[in-house]
Amino acid sequence: MGGSTFQRFYFREEEKERRQRRHSRNPPSSSMKAAMSKSSTNSTRSNRYCFCGMKIKRPTSWTDLNPGRRFEACDQNRNSQTRHHFFEWLDNETCPRGKEVLPGLLRRLRGMEEEIRARDEQLRLVEVEKKKLEEKVCVVIEGKKELEWSRQR
Repeated sequence: MGGSTFQRFYFREEEKERRQRRHSRNPPSSSMKAAMSKSSTNSTRSNRYCFCGMKIKRPTSWTDLNPGRRFEACDQNRNSQTRHHFFEWLDNETCPRGKEVLPGLLRRLRGMEEEIRARDEQLRLVEVEKKKLEEKVCVVIEGKKELEWSRQR
């Protein structure tokens, strides 16, 4: 399963506090701030665990609504219909202009990358053809030398 009892308890408490803040819009209590500060010094963010015991990962979203936005999530979160697993955005929401511009830029980038792959393949085929032609030229030159040598006799 993974994760100590303290870590699982801490993340349950942290999730409760997060839900409270969302609903009440009150800042966290000083005791909660102290607990959060103490916990963050005791363990690095990379060793965090979900309530289910799975390790929390830190991927980057590249969807049109959240381009380039980092988040932390349990691997089980994407497979779960109930969404009771850990999830937290690390970056602020992308500004409206960024949401408008970034998807188009990403599509252009992907198109350019695909074009590069196609040209690389085309270059490879041209190099193969060049090698075949060089071999034919060598055969023709050898044949010419043999003809010249046989005429000299």
